[in-house]
Amino acid sequence: MTRRWLLMMLLTFALPDVRADEFALVRVGETWRFFKGVRQPPTGVTDWRLPDFDDRAWEYGPSGFSHGMGLLNDEATYLSDMYGKYVTVYLRKAFTVQEPAQIKWLVLRINYNRGFAAYLNGQEVARRGLPGEPGQPLSFDQPATLQLKDNITEEINISQFIPRLRPGTNVLAIEGHSSGIEDYEFTINAELCANVIRGPLISPLNAELVRVAWRTPAPVIGRVEFGTNAEPGKVVTEQKPTTNHLVLLPRLLPGTRYYYRIGGSSAGGSFVSGIETFVTFKTNGSLAFTVFGDSGAGTIEQYRIAKLVRDTAPDLVLHTGDVVYNAFQNDLADLRCLSVYQPHMKSVPYFFTFGNHDFFEPGTIRYNMAIADRNYLHNLPLPANTVTRTAHFYSFDHGDAHFVCLFVPSFMHFAKYPLRPGSLQYRWLSDDLAQSRKPWKILFFHIPVRSSGVHRMNDLDYNDIPDQVELQRTILPLARQHGVQLIFNGHEHFYERFNPVQGVVSIISGGGGAYLYTPRVYSEPASAFAAKVFHCVRVGITNDTAFIQAIDINGTIIDSTTVPRRQP
Repeated sequence: MTRRWLLMMLLTFALPDVRADEFALVRVGETWRFFKGVRQPPTGVTDWRLPDFDDRAWEYGPSGFSHGMGLLNDEATYLSDMYGKYVTVYLRKAFTVQEPAQIKWLVLRINYNRGFAAYLNGQEVARRGLPGEPGQPLSFDQPATLQLKDNITEEINISQFIPRLRPGTNVLAIEGHSSGIEDYEFTINAELCANVIRGPLISPLNAELVRVAWRTPAPVIGRVEFGTNAEPGKVVTEQKPTTNHLVLLPRLLPGTRYYYRIGGSSAGGSFVSGIETFVTFKTNGSLAFTVFGDSGAGTIEQYRIAKLVRDTAPDLVLHTGDVVYNAFQNDLADLRCLSVYQPHMKSVPYFFTFGNHDFFEPGTIRYNMAIADRNYLHNLPLPANTVTRTAHFYSFDHGDAHFVCLFVPSFMHFAKYPLRPGSLQYRWLSDDLAQSRKPWKILFFHIPVRSSGVHRMNDLDYNDIPDQVELQRTILPLARQHGVQLIFNGHEHFYERFNPVQGVVSIISGGGGAYLYTPRVYSEPASAFAAKVFHCVRVGITNDTAFIQAIDINGTIIDSTTVPRRQP
C-alpha cells in the first residue's frame, strides 16, 4: 500500500468549499458570509442583498445556521450568542453561473423553523413567516410571526427570477428572523439548484448494469448518453415524463471507465449536463473501498468526513447506518445526505444499510416501519434482494469480494425481517453466502456484533440476553461456515477494531459526523484498538490480504492492520 493518497489529504484536510457546479449553484455545507443583527447591516437596509456589496468584514462559516436545536439537530454553524442579543442573522453566498441561458428551472431548497426572506441579486424571491409585501424592507429587530415546533423543508420554484442571473458572480442572500430576542430555537439552511434538484447518482447492480438516478423540479423525459470515450455515443431515453429518474445502462464492459451525461426535455424547456465518469465493477481482482457511518447530523465534521472519504479514492463506499438524524425524513434526505455526498456519488457508488435513527418517526424516538420504508427506500437508489425484492438487505460483487448488507437497525422484533435462525433474512443470508464463489466475503449492518461502548449491554428485545450476544450466536457460526473475513458495523459513535473471533475480524465505524461516544465503557477482551474520533476506514484487498487503515478527520492514520484471507 502506498501513502500517496494520504499525502494529498494532509495537504487539503481543511473544510472544503466545493465549487458551485452546473446543478448545485449553492450546496449545503459551503461557506457563507454572515452578519449578526445586533443592528442594521452596514450601508443600509437593502444594500447587503446586492451582488457587489463588500462583505469581507462579515463573519463566515459553513451552512446551515442554528441556535438551541439540540445535540442531533444543530447545524454546522452554531449561533451560540443569539439568545438575548439579536433576532436576525443576515447571510450571503456568492456563486458562479457561466451561461444563465442554459438554466430552465431554478429551485430554492430551504429548511427553516422561523421566518426568512431570500433574495437573488437583490430581488426578493421568497418570504415566509414575516410581515409585509415582497420587497418591503425588514428591520433588524423584526420578530418572525412563525414559530414551528419542527423544521420544515420547502423546495420553492423561483424559475421566474432566472432573468436576474448574470454571467459570472451572483449572490443568494437570506435574512433569518427568530420569533423574539428570547427565542430558544432557530435554524436555517439553504441550497440553490438549477435544472436538477438531486444527483446524478450512480447505482451499480452488477459489473454490466449501472443505474443513473436524478430528480428534476418538473416532469421531463430524461435521457442518459454514455460510452467509453468523452463523446458518448449510446443513448437511453425514458418513455414518459417524470421527476424521479432512474435510467438503466445495459450491456456494459466490466472494469471499464465510462463517460456519461444526463439530460431532459419538456414543453417548458430542455437541458443537458456536462460529462461525468464512473468505472464499472470488476469480475475479479484487487479492489479498494471506504467505510463510515452515523453521519447525517449536518455538522462541520460530517462535511469534513465527506471530503476525507472522497480523498481516499475508493471503488465504492459502505455506510454503516444512521444516514439522517434525528430521523430519516424525506425533506432532510438531500440536506443531510445526498447533497453532501453527491459530488462523490456521481462517480462512485455508495451502499447504505438501515440504522436505528432511520426508523424513527420525525420528532420522536418511536420506531415506525412504514415511514422508514417510505422515506429510506424511496430516496436511496440501492440494489434489491431476490426474496423480498427490496433493499432492506442485499448483496453485490466487486473484484474478488462479495459484499452483503443486512437489515439490523435494532435488535427489537421488527415484524418484517428479523435476523434469527430460521427467519426469512437468515435463510437468504445462508443461501447467498453459500452461492458466492468469491474468495473474500464482507458483511455490513448497523448494530455491532461486538462493542465496548455504551450499547454493549443493550437488550432491546427484553429477553435478558444482550443484543450483541444474540447477534454473535446468530451470525458468527454462519460467517465462519461460509468464510466471511470482515464485518463492519456502526451505532457506536467511535472507531473500534477487534481481534479475530471465530475467524472473523469486526470493526465499528460510527464516526461519520454525529456527536461522539466514549469507547471502552465496558471491558471487551477482543478489543484491539479504540478511539473517540471522527473518521473513516479505508480497505484495500489484494490477493490474499486486506490492508485496513482508520483515518481521522485530519487525515492521520490512527490504526492499521492486515487481515489474511484465511486466519491461522
